[in-house]
Amino acid sequence: MKKVIFPFSEKNPRCGEGCTVLLKDGRVFMVTCCFTGGADHSYSFLMGAYLDPETGEMSEVHRLFDSSHFLNQMSVSLERLNDGSIGIIFLRKLSAHHDLVLFARSFDECRTWSEAKVISYVNHQDYYVVNNDRLRQLRSGRLVVPVCVYPDPAESFNNSYLQLWYSDDMGETWNTSEEIKPCPNPPKPEPYAAVEPWENIVSNYREQEPGVEEAPDGTLYYYCRTILGCMYQAFSKDLGKTFTCLEPQKDIIAPLSPQTIRREPGTERMWCVYNDRSGVTFGDGDNHWGWRTPLTLAYSDDNGHSWKKYEEIEDDSHNYCYMSMTFIGKKMLLTYYESENREDGTRRNLGSLKMQTVMLP
Repeated sequence: MKKVIFPFSEKNPRCGEGCTVLLKDGRVFMVTCCFTGGADHSYSFLMGAYLDPETGEMSEVHRLFDSSHFLNQMSVSLERLNDGSIGIIFLRKLSAHHDLVLFARSFDECRTWSEAKVISYVNHQDYYVVNNDRLRQLRSGRLVVPVCVYPDPAESFNNSYLQLWYSDDMGETWNTSEEIKPCPNPPKPEPYAAVEPWENIVSNYREQEPGVEEAPDGTLYYYCRTILGCMYQAFSKDLGKTFTCLEPQKDIIAPLSPQTIRREPGTERMWCVYNDRSGVTFGDGDNHWGWRTPLTLAYSDDNGHSWKKYEEIEDDSHNYCYMSMTFIGKKMLLTYYESENREDGTRRNLGSLKMQTVMLP
């Protein structure tokens, strides 16, 4: 089942980056961000609602964590925690170059929430990127959040680095991993059609919008989007304190667009939803290498070391990005942006919010 929940319009130029969580009574709670403009720094607020995954209908729609002291709020994660509560992570942007990461919990199935606490460093120069659907709790109880840190984006976006933030006391205090090192010699994609020399592409900031999942063997699987032709990945054997260097995952050929990965409950399988560009030569502008299309599911049965395509769940008629994933029995509930297609043939990556349920084998 597919349905556009919030269609693009002049009054609704961007509504998405949502996340969902399965409630104890079988209902689904969704939080998304509603923008008054199309840019990342446009004003936006968080909206919560109960979502019917069979019809796409919403009920009990209301604002969450309202405050007048921010530019916007966005990029929501929801996670059922092992004590029965539900955790939420979101960004509060104070300016175009500074934001905060906040964490709260609900003990009554998302009807009310604790006070949202800042878990990021309070430094006026820092800018943090945490995508939607990124908060995870490990089997040990540790909470983990993958973060891309920009120490001073007003000066340059080229000096970013990746970390994992983790908490062993249900979000009261947080620590940071060592910096997750980039691949020292990124391999050049083949075939290659980009006009710009490979050396110039490699020199730009390239590892962004990370995610993390606990693999079936207990390894932490860390992944990120890149401008290098595919998803990159790293591994941790110590619950996220240290990681291997990032390396290319050539089974996931993708443009500069984020992936979302989750392990299917009760199985050894991890699922990845991403934009598969394996049929387009890297950098081929005439064939739109950089477009975020189609939307594809892949799975891994070996802790992320290899991936196999399962099916294409959206064709290449639009762009799709910023996905969330929730399992309801043998169904996967996805939310994601679907682009606005313009009359001149161009696409706006961020448009309508769409949902889809996919039957799993």
